[in-house]
Amino acid sequence: LPVTAGQHVFAKLLVAVVGFAATFVTVLIALSIANFGEVLWEIFKAIGYILDKRVTTYGAHYIFYILEFILMAVVILSYNFTVFYSCISVGQMAKKNRVLAAFGAYFGYYVITQIIGTVFLLVAISMPDWIQELVESFIKWGAHHQFAVIHVILLGVSVFYGALSLGFFFLSRHLIKNRLNLE
Repeated sequence: LPVTAGQHVFAKLLVAVVGFAATFVTVLIALSIANFGEVLWEIFKAIGYILDKRVTTYGAHYIFYILEFILMAVVILSYNFTVFYSCISVGQMAKKNRVLAAFGAYFGYYVITQIIGTVFLLVAISMPDWIQELVESFIKWGAHHQFAVIHVILLGVSVFYGALSLGFFFLSRHLIKNRLNLE
């Protein structure tokens, strides 16, 4: 192919995310058409009422909450696709039973992720002094900056999954570039 391995993986990722978004919008339009009439009008009125109340309560923060939530959704979606790509890349290295190898890689990634999460929770439960101080300072800060806490959480989740997504992106790129014969 006349593209680099990174461009190949990025193109797959871009097509998958855009395809998912287009499917989501299509389903929303189809549901709107299927429920056309009084029900649809009432739904739009309810959404307008909720948005008006939220903007009145939170101000401009609510618009940023929505944008940050969309960003977080795209990043998590990208993470899921990059995990699949790396599993498929691992599966393609097998001589036989490539699908089974890809499934095994996905299972292995899942188990490793669960182990890391469990270790993280065990460390958090044991509450070393520095973690306890960090949590207490975040709670105190959050009490004075209530609207900013949600921004921090949404952006923190986006950064966390973005880092994981980059890791799996580079793993997929490495496997495609160095381990697979795609010529």
